Amino acid sequence: MSNMDCQKILNSSLGRDLTLDDCGVLLSIVEFKKLTDEEILFKAGEKTDCLYVIVSGKINVTKDKILPDFMVLHTLQPGDMAGEMGFVDGNTHSLTLRAHGDCELMTIQREAFEQLLLTNPHLVYHVMRAITRSIHATVKRMNDQFIELNRFINNEYMQAY
Repeated sequence: MSNMDCQKILNSSLGRDLTLDDCGVLLSIVEFKKLTDEEILFKAGEKTDCLYVIVSGKINVTKDKILPDFMVLHTLQPGDMAGEMGFVDGNTHSLTLRAHGDCELMTIQREAFEQLLLTNPHLVYHVMRAITRSIHATVKRMNDQFIELNRFINNEYMQAY
């Protein structure tokens, strides 16, 4: 087990509840992936069975319009997760993720992760809890943006009349 790789896990959103032993077990199934600027991690409509955690660099969450145009909805930072919903439910991704500059990711395949249920159920619980926190933070951010958008629209409407 590399101390540097273990530190990457502990510094991420996955690491909050993990011990060093948990980290070592998780490292046995983690793979590292590098993306170059503008490289697509996955496209809307695709299925992947991976959980991604950003180690370095940034990932833009985008809504594709007519290619090559796209709209950036959010930018993921080091430590953030990506692909959580597809990892959990196996459905297709609703948005496209592309590198904003060079970046490094940790990837966890769902099948390898599920194998840990037999040997390390507490680790699986802690990772799933981290995924739930991440999804909750995304929903909260979206709710806040929705409220701000409604305030803006209502303010513009009231000023027009």
